[in-house]
Amino acid sequence: MEKTNLIPNQKQRKEWKKYIDRKVSSSVGMIYMATIVLMSILVLMKQGTGDGNLREENLNKMVLGETSIHHASRHLFKAPKKATLFLGIFSVSGLWKYDRRRTYIRDTYLNQKLDDHICKLSEFISEANLPESQRNCQIVYSFIIAGGDRNRPTDHDDDEPLTLATDRFGNSEDDCIYLNIRENMEHGKTATFFKAVVDIAKKYNIDYIAKTDDDTVHNKDLIQDWINEDLPPAPYNRRIFGGAARISWRKEVIYSGGEFYFMSTDLADYVGNELTAHERRQQSVFIEDLDMGTFVHSHPRPVKFLNLWQRKIWSHPHKTEAKFRFKFATHKEYVSLECIPWYQQCDRVVKREGF
Repeated sequence: MEKTNLIPNQKQRKEWKKYIDRKVSSSVGMIYMATIVLMSILVLMKQGTGDGNLREENLNKMVLGETSIHHASRHLFKAPKKATLFLGIFSVSGLWKYDRRRTYIRDTYLNQKLDDHICKLSEFISEANLPESQRNCQIVYSFIIAGGDRNRPTDHDDDEPLTLATDRFGNSEDDCIYLNIRENMEHGKTATFFKAVVDIAKKYNIDYIAKTDDDTVHNKDLIQDWINEDLPPAPYNRRIFGGAARISWRKEVIYSGGEFYFMSTDLADYVGNELTAHERRQQSVFIEDLDMGTFVHSHPRPVKFLNLWQRKIWSHPHKTEAKFRFKFATHKEYVSLECIPWYQQCDRVVKREGF
């Protein structure tokens, strides 16, 4: 009697594999769909009030009218909250050079005709009562100017108001915040900025606060992609600090270059409010960006540092209007290339000089 070969040949193995794959795929699909249907019913049962026909219509829309589990699930689960960023652009009043810079910054990366995801503070506040899905603005900006006279301190340390309605010359622009201190760069302006803005951020649920120089060109597309991809929103944004990393052997800290850095609102609160002006002076070497890194890392809890050295979303410095506008115009051409998203680090876009 001839023995039967029990070992399947290659053709039989392929057929069995296809059969098993079809069965497994069908079973998994049925389980997912059953889960979606069950959760849909539970959601509708919780909505005990309202028209029964409307609930039936919602159920059909959520499950029966959709062709994929992904599309059906979109009606059940809210989209994740996107983080928001306050961008403080440091400037000076009373000098034509800086007045002109504010003008061409508004014409370039702050131009809302090109993108409504960036807006001035007053516009962001006007959207605050809208449902989150109806808000357009994600990046809030203000120019930061020290508006106090020569008798004011360089770091706010008294009971006087934090901000003023005008600068010391009586000028006022609707997208500027005038700090009630004497104009300076290395002796307390940045800390006072965080102290003033953190109250706004808490009130209107802004997740991060960033400081940038007025000779820094920003790419809004890259900033928005960075915010959405790498910055967790509240309440998952605790003690986050970042920028282009630098190391200070003198202070033994990692800090960020002053052209652009950011921190979560809780860290800004620590720097601006929990540390006193006297404590900040004791820790200072009066180098603005290094001092800010020192303040941040004096926090008693661990700080998470996000290094943007190889993924810069800005270009700096561009001191003249011609260079600034040229860089902005050039990067607009780069955005359309296939090397975006920026984290692919295309050589033409992500360089150490920015973009």
